[in-house]
Amino acid sequence: MPGHRDEESCDEDYRVVPTPEKSRLERFASWFHQDWKLVFSDFDEGARIYVRQLSDTERAALRQDLRDFLKANEAGDEDRLRRAWLGLGAHAAPRDRPLRDVLRGFLQII
Repeated sequence: MPGHRDEESCDEDYRVVPTPEKSRLERFASWFHQDWKLVFSDFDEGARIYVRQLSDTERAALRQDLRDFLKANEAGDEDRLRRAWLGLGAHAAPRDRPLRDVLRGFLQII
């Protein structure tokens, strides 16, 4: 039949495109997704819940990743830091206090 393609030939049109694995910090940032308020009451509680599932080694590595992120963004203003945080995969950032203070608080939690 013209234009008809069997299932075997269709397989040739598709290929799997691997996506890079998220970094530790990207996985943590994406924890603060669009429904975060339904899962935890505030950002600090969200961080505590996330950190509880990590081993000591994973916590230490995440703490260092967050320190590096803060250092890399120390010169920028709040809007720039917020864009960088959202760029990691977060869908939310607190509006009631500076994000820099929140992320520094996360260092204490982690």
